[in-house]
This record gives sequence, structure tokens and C-alpha cells, in this order.
Amino acid sequence: MAKAPIGDYEVLDPNGKPVVMASLWRERPAVLGFVRHFGCLFCHEQVTELRERESEIEERGARLVIVGNGRPEHAQGFAERTNMHGKVFTDPSRATYRALGMRGGVVNSLRFELFSNALRAYRNGHRQQRVQGDPWQQGGAIVVRPDGTLEYAYISRTAGDHPTVREILTVLDRMRRA
Repeated sequence: MAKAPIGDYEVLDPNGKPVVMASLWRERPAVLGFVRHFGCLFCHEQVTELRERESEIEERGARLVIVGNGRPEHAQGFAERTNMHGKVFTDPSRATYRALGMRGGVVNSLRFELFSNALRAYRNGHRQQRVQGDPWQQGGAIVVRPDGTLEYAYISRTAGDHPTVREILTVLDRMRRA
């Protein structure tokens, strides 16, 4: 596996303080969920699913971190809405997204699957908030080892496309056995 190409990049905490990405996984593996923007109903869905099983992630020796692309105050509001205090960061430049090859643009955002994804999220109680970041940015998820090795990368194809928590837990289980 290759090194995560974003280890030297900086993100901002909700107070606007720069944080070097590698510091997020230096002590133990990290699951990083990259959200489209902080008002996105799909992102709220993704983070809610991860948070509900965060104890299982931690039991496997990893930590959960969320990265978005709005302003620091957007990250703060998202952390409050999702109960993810101290675990939400923002990359307003979206440099980490580009380095990981995460998609953007209208075409990727408005694919046919968007409608079924929106129905699923809405039925599960998630609602669209005011756009807080780039609405055309797609997200994904990565798992990084403490040495910076990128163990897993899921690049979302369209809005509402994210990996299952089970898939991420399987990656963490495989890492523990290795």
C-alpha cells in the first residue's frame, strides 16, 4: 500500500487552528470520513452511521475523524449537530480532496443515483441544511495506519454514495490480523 498523499497537508479545527493531517493518525489508525459539505443531508447520514458505531471503530484500535470543506464555523456547527465534538476539521481549499482524487462538479453530483440516495436519507430522518462548503464536491472515506500507509480509500461517485460502516470495520479487522 502507498503512503497517504495528504500527511503533510493542513486542515483547520473549528476554531481555525491549523492541524497537520498526519497528526490525526500518528498515534493509532484513523478512519477519515470526507463529507461533501457541512449542510449536506447525505453527509449527516454518513456521519450518523459512523458515530453510531464509533465504539466498534475504537475497539479495533482506530479513531474516527471527519473532514469537510466549509469554513471553521461550519465545522463547529456540524460537530454540534452530529455530536462529533473534537473530531471535525475543515479543508476550505479542498486540497486534501484533490490529492485523494475525490470527484467534484455538477455531473458527479447530479447522477441518477442521487434521487434514490436522497429518498433513502430522507426516509431515515436526515434533512438538507443550508449549503456550507462546495455543493459540487464529492466525499469518501479513507483508513490510514500510524505510519501513514493508506490502507483503504473509498471515493464517492455521486452525492449519497458512501461506504458502509461494515466495510470499514472489515478493513480494520484485516489490519489487526496482519
